[in-house]
Amino acid sequence: MWQKLEAGHVLAYSEVETENVLGPPAQSLDYKIYGLHPKNCSFALKKISRYESYSQFIDFVKKSEYNETKQMIFFEFSSILLPFDMLLSFKLPRISTPGDYNFSFDKGFLRGLIGSVSVQEKGEQCLFIGKAAWSGPDTQIPDAVFELFSKNLGKAAMERIFRFSSSL
Repeated sequence: MWQKLEAGHVLAYSEVETENVLGPPAQSLDYKIYGLHPKNCSFALKKISRYESYSQFIDFVKKSEYNETKQMIFFEFSSILLPFDMLLSFKLPRISTPGDYNFSFDKGFLRGLIGSVSVQEKGEQCLFIGKAAWSGPDTQIPDAVFELFSKNLGKAAMERIFRFSSSL
């Protein structure tokens, strides 16, 4: 895994399961993503922490906003990778230094999702680790499709974020 990260690969894993135990069907998501930014954290985070600018740098982010007071991010996604256009609103502090940051989705498609972002200095590079878990009502998206789009969308986003934040 470390060799792939050092070679510049972003690694994303997604597992989605639907259960039809007692009651209505429920679905769950277990998601992890890893990336090693080519620059140090101080350099990388200058642009990465500007969530409100993502729509200028990531083609499938149609709208991006950040409410500093509430620490709320709003993204509007539209992509052929998605089964439908998606609005995401979640609580995340502005990540401007290495550390561990928790986030949560309080409403919308994946309401109740919780996760964390860990940012760590690794020599002259910056390691990003994202983890998320969710369970809720069946989304009507087949597990394999949900896994594919969450994995590929996350990977594409991190690759584009690393690209635009690698230069001033």
